[in-house]
Amino acid sequence: MTLPLADESGEKLRLACEVVATNVPGNLRRRNLPIGMGVRFLGLDTRAERALQGFTDARARELTV
Repeated sequence: MTLPLADESGEKLRLACEVVATNVPGNLRRRNLPIGMGVRFLGLDTRAERALQGFTDARARELTV
């Protein structure tokens, strides 16, 4: 998976992952959740882990009510 998140070097993150859950039209498993999928990242190195953590931390702050 390639994510539009830049690491310290400014490169987009290319990460190995596997799909672990889906919630798609025609197969909505949980109607209260948005349409999409959940993935598990595999073998993250330190730079990728930091970039993902920074993104999720910033996003969580934006969503805090």
